[in-house]
Amino acid sequence: MKIAFDATGILGPGSKNRGIGNYSTGQFAAMVEQDEENEYFFFNLFEEEFSFKESITEGKNLKEFSLYSGKDYFLLKDLGNDVVRKIIHKFIKENRIDVFYFTSPFDGHMKYQAEWFKDVKTVVLVYDIIPYIFKERYFPDKDTLDWYMGCVEFIRSADRIQVISQSVKDDLVQYLQFLPDKIDVIWGAVDKRYHKMEISTEEKQKLFHKFGIKRSFIMCTGGDDERKNIAGLIEAYSKMNQKIREKYQLVIVCKLSSQAVEKYEKLREDLGCEGQVVLTNFVTDEELLQFYNLAALMAFPSIYEGFGLPVVEAWACGTPVLTSNNSSLVQIAGAGAVLVDPYSIEDIARGLEFALTECDLDNLMEKAAEQLKQFQWERVAQLSIDSINSLNRSQKKEERRKSLALFFSLSPMQTEDSGEGMRLISELSKYYDVDVFMDDDYEPDVNLGDKVHILNHNKYRRQSQKYFDTIYQIGNSDAYLYMLPYIWSYSGTVVLNQYNLYELAVNLYLTQGRQDYSKFGKLLSRDYPQQAVDEYISNLKSGGGYGHQVRHMVVNRFVIDYARKIIVHSNEEKRKLLEKDIGRNVCYIPYMKAEAEDNLLTKEKLSTVAKRYVDFIECQPSVHVDEDDIQYVSKTLAVLDADEEEIDKMSDTLTYLM
Repeated sequence: MKIAFDATGILGPGSKNRGIGNYSTGQFAAMVEQDEENEYFFFNLFEEEFSFKESITEGKNLKEFSLYSGKDYFLLKDLGNDVVRKIIHKFIKENRIDVFYFTSPFDGHMKYQAEWFKDVKTVVLVYDIIPYIFKERYFPDKDTLDWYMGCVEFIRSADRIQVISQSVKDDLVQYLQFLPDKIDVIWGAVDKRYHKMEISTEEKQKLFHKFGIKRSFIMCTGGDDERKNIAGLIEAYSKMNQKIREKYQLVIVCKLSSQAVEKYEKLREDLGCEGQVVLTNFVTDEELLQFYNLAALMAFPSIYEGFGLPVVEAWACGTPVLTSNNSSLVQIAGAGAVLVDPYSIEDIARGLEFALTECDLDNLMEKAAEQLKQFQWERVAQLSIDSINSLNRSQKKEERRKSLALFFSLSPMQTEDSGEGMRLISELSKYYDVDVFMDDDYEPDVNLGDKVHILNHNKYRRQSQKYFDTIYQIGNSDAYLYMLPYIWSYSGTVVLNQYNLYELAVNLYLTQGRQDYSKFGKLLSRDYPQQAVDEYISNLKSGGGYGHQVRHMVVNRFVIDYARKIIVHSNEEKRKLLEKDIGRNVCYIPYMKAEAEDNLLTKEKLSTVAKRYVDFIECQPSVHVDEDDIQYVSKTLAVLDADEEEIDKMSDTLTYLM
C-alpha cells in the first residue's frame, strides 16, 4: 500500500518540539525503517525545505512532498478557500495513495475536512481527550468547545483510530461513544536519547550551581498545566518528615509562565519550603538528561495522562519513579513504580517518604526495566503497521457498499415525471445505499427497497460524513429552497435541472414578503459586474418588475460555486459552464424522456442513465487553480505585506495546480 503520513504532528506549530512532535518523529522513523512492504509519503505543507529523510537511517521506501502554505500557514487556517483541498486531491490522485495517516488531529493549524479523503482509507492518531474530560477547565466558551468537537467528528470519520494507551481507548469509548473495534492501541515509546550516562563531578557541580541545587533531589518534569499537579506535589513535599526534606530538595524541571512561577514561589514561601523547592524553568535537552540521571526519584503525580512520557524517560535513565494510580499512568507503571492517589496530598507525601526511605529501589527498578521493554519504537511501529495493514485485509475480505445522499425536492415527486425520478433512485440503489433527503412537508409513501431510505433533511448534518457523495437535484421553484443551506455547507454534486436559477434566487429573497434587494444584488454579482447589477436592481425597485429582463439575467453561480462536480442536461449548458472557467468537472446527462408508447423509460435507457451518474460520481473532481484561488491568495499576500520571496513561494504552490 501507499501510505501518506501527515506532517502536522512533526512540523505543526501546536505540536513541533513538544511531546506530540517527538512521538510522531520517533514513530514514523521506525515505521519507515522497519516496513519493507508498504511505500511511504511524507506530506508536508508546513516547511517546504524540511527533509525527513535526513533524520532516518533507511529511507528507500520514503518519498517526500512539500508545498508552501503561506506566512503563518494562512492556506491551512482558512477553509473559505479551496486551494488546500485541490492540493490534497491532486497529491492523492497522482501518487495513488491508499491510506492517509493524520498525526495531530487537535492541532489548530490542521483543518482538513473528512470529505476531502473519501477516496482513500484514513487513520488518525489520538494522544488523549483530556480537554473533553476536564472541559470545564479547558473550554471557557462554546466556540472553543465547538471547535474541539469538530475535531472529534473528524476523528470519528476515520477508518482506523490509533491511540497511545488503553486508557485513551477506554476514554474514547466511555466519553464519546466511539466503537471499540475501530480503535487500536499502539502505545508510546521512550526516545533513544534518554539513557543512563556517567556525569562527571565537574558537570554535576556546574548544573547544581546554575540552578541553585545544594543536595540530592526529587525531580518532577511536566508542564505549565494544573493537571500536572505541581502545586499538589509541592504541598505533599512540605508535609514530609523534616529530616527527609533536609536530605532531598524538590526540583521542578520544566518551562513555566511568569504567572506560574509567581504562584509556586508564593506557595513555597507559604509552606515554609524556601531553599528546598527549586524551579528551574527552561532547561536544554542536555540538562534534562542530566537531571534524569542525577535524580534520586522522579515524582510525577499527574491528575491525568494519555501516556505519561516522563515515567518511561526516567526509567530509561535508571531513575525510580513515583506516579499516579490513574489513567494511563497505572497501566504503564505496572509494578515498576510507587503509585499514589494524585487527589490526596497525604497519599503523595506517604509515597514520597516510602520511596525515599523504605522501598527496595533495586527491586523496583528490575520491574521497571521489564515494563520498559514494552515501550520501544520498534514495537510501536509494528503495531502501527499491523493496524494499517488490517485496512487492506478487511477491504479484500469485504468490499463495503458506499452510501449516497440525494436531495430531492417535493415538487418533482408530485409531477407526472416523478415516477421516472423514483426509478432512477431505485436504479442507483443497485450501486449504493441511498438516503433521499426531503423537505419538512413530505411524508414518504413509497417503498424503493431496503437500500433506499427517505429521510427528513434535518437528519443529514449529523451523518453527512458517511456519504461517498451528496447529490443535489436543484431547480427553480421554492420547493428547492431548503437545499441551499446544505449546498453552501456540504459540497457535493449538483444536478442543474434548469441552467438559469434566477427564479430560485427570486424565491429566496424577493417573494413571500421578502424584499431583500441587498442580498439579492450580492447574489447576482456572482455572475455579473457590479454596475450591471446595480442598474438592474434600480430598475426592479423603480417598478420595472421582473418583466422581459428575467430572460436576460442568467444566474447560477450562487449554487455551482459550491459544487464539487456538476451535471447538466444539454451539451449547450455544459459548454456555457466550461466557458465560465468554473474549475469543476461538468457532465452532460440527457433528461430522462419517455420513448415507449406506455410513456415509461425502457429498462435499457434507465440503466444507461444510471450508469452515467455512477461513472461521474466515482470520478475524481478536477483540481486546478482558478480565478477565485488567485484572488484569495493575492488579497492575503497584500494584507500580509508580503515581500518578493513570499510571493515567489506562493506562486510555486499555485503553479502545482496549473
